[in-house]
Amino acid sequence: SFVSARWKLDTDHSQPGVVDTNSVADSVNLNKSYYFDQLLDHNDSSLGTFKQRYFFSDEFWTGQGAPIVIITPGEQSADGFQAVLNKTTTLMTAVTRSLGGAGVVIEHRYWGESSPYMNLTTANLRYLTVDQAMEDLK
Repeated sequence: SFVSARWKLDTDHSQPGVVDTNSVADSVNLNKSYYFDQLLDHNDSSLGTFKQRYFFSDEFWTGQGAPIVIITPGEQSADGFQAVLNKTTTLMTAVTRSLGGAGVVIEHRYWGESSPYMNLTTANLRYLTVDQAMEDLK
């Protein structure tokens, strides 16, 4: 995991009303999946985009200028990993709380709901590389 300077918070992620941060049940948006358009090939934007899934929490975010901490579940679906954003015993929660930051769990390309292709073939797996995955996180 690392703290990213590129990711910016916007109003699409704000939780309406007052949220009791001691109650996971009140933090309903923590289980919501978000998507953004990710480049299929970071070296050739003309090849288009795919939807990359992420989970988000601003429970401890202190405002403009505060860091955004990003983790990825690695090469697997992100299903269930949204729990690292709201359980009090996770490293992610400890880091976001201590830094006053927001937390993001971003799903790895080609896994879970973030696969650019329905059928995986040798030809379309050429975009499943360490370099492409690292660029996804910038």
